[in-house]
Amino acid sequence: MFIQFITTSEEPHLTGLISDLIDSDFVEHNIRRWADAIDVYEKRNLNVAANLVLMFLWRKKMYGSEIEPTIEWNKKHTAKYSKYANDIEKYLMLV
Repeated sequence: MFIQFITTSEEPHLTGLISDLIDSDFVEHNIRRWADAIDVYEKRNLNVAANLVLMFLWRKKMYGSEIEPTIEWNKKHTAKYSKYANDIEKYLMLV
């Protein structure tokens, strides 16, 4: 399951932050967007929605970012998000 992001570099003129995604079973490098994180969990056939919720909760804990604006941003800018939106809402009701 998702543990944390670790920023490895910043490219404000390109895509912003570049991070390593730290999971309990693996590390994935060069994560630039939410879509990259979705791709990581999809290619490993892991629970994308549950891991996105863990990412949102981690982001809230680390930066004080509310979850709802992150969800709204993903609805508008991350094409694959809609595939998991209903499950994400269900998981968030349990937290």
